[in-house]
Amino acid sequence: GDARLLLYPLDYDGNICGTDYGGTDMTDYPFLYTINYWHTGICLKECPVLSRTTIEETNTTNITNDTTTIATTDASNNTTITAAAATNTTTTEMTTVVINYTSDGL
Repeated sequence: GDARLLLYPLDYDGNICGTDYGGTDMTDYPFLYTINYWHTGICLKECPVLSRTTIEETNTTNITNDTTTIATTDASNNTTITAAAATNTTTTEMTTVVINYTSDGL
């Protein structure tokens, strides 16, 4: 058989990276980028460059619960009923960090 089958990597479709064997010209694609555990992949012109992008976002949420003072006078027995007011504010802060790794050249 042909020694290129042993010396050069094969892509997922059986093409030999970096050669023109088998009717498909892969001479411009000498590198194999592995995409799974079975070492199958795609032929590339150049090795990919790994780049990292970090996005950090902080969101602050304020929730305020108000209670109003109510005063009621009962004229029949001349009594006053008063309810006290209260304000409760809750602040929640959440920071989200997203790190994206991208590969240029694929």
